[in-house]
Amino acid sequence: MDNRPIGIFDSGTGGLTSVRQLALEAPEESFVFFGDTIRAPYGGRSPEEIKLLSRRNARFLRSRDVKAIIVSCNTSTANAMAELAADNRDIPIVGTVAPAAAEAVRHTTVPILLIHGEDDRFVPCDMGREIAAANPAMVELHTFPDAGHGLSFLIDRERYERVAHAFFARALATAQAEP
Repeated sequence: MDNRPIGIFDSGTGGLTSVRQLALEAPEESFVFFGDTIRAPYGGRSPEEIKLLSRRNARFLRSRDVKAIIVSCNTSTANAMAELAADNRDIPIVGTVAPAAAEAVRHTTVPILLIHGEDDRFVPCDMGREIAAANPAMVELHTFPDAGHGLSFLIDRERYERVAHAFFARALATAQAEP
C-alpha cells in the first residue's frame, strides 16, 4: 500500500469540506491541504493566471510527496486541468466540478438544458460537454460561438430564445404525457 498522503488544493478554505468527506470515507488515508487564501478568490483572474497559480499549488503539493492531487477549486478545475494533468503524468489529478456534475446528472430522469458560451473563460465548454455526455438522453447542450460566461443571451438572443422555448415545450409535453 502506498502510504504517501493525498494532496488537495483550493483557492481558499472551502476545500476543507473535501478533506473532511475524504477523511470520513477513507480514514486510512492521510491528506495534505493547501488553501491559497492570500490570492483567493481565483474567479476574477485571467485563465493564464489561474493556470499559473494552479501549477504552483500542484508543485507545492508535489514537494510534500503526495500520491495524488485533488483540485478542489472550481475555477482551477475549469481552467487548468489539462495543464495539471500534463505536468503530473505520474500521479492522478482529479478535479471536482465536472465529475461531480456529471455524476449528478448520470441517473437523472429530468430533462436538463445546458447553454454554454464557447468563449467562457471561467467554465470551459469541455466541462459542459462532459456533463452532457454523462446522460445524453436527458441533457441537451447548446453552445454559442463568441459568447463568454453567461453571455449567450446577449450574443444571439433569437437563437437563445428559440432553443429555450423548444426545450421547455418538449419537457412540458413529455411531463403531460406521463401518467
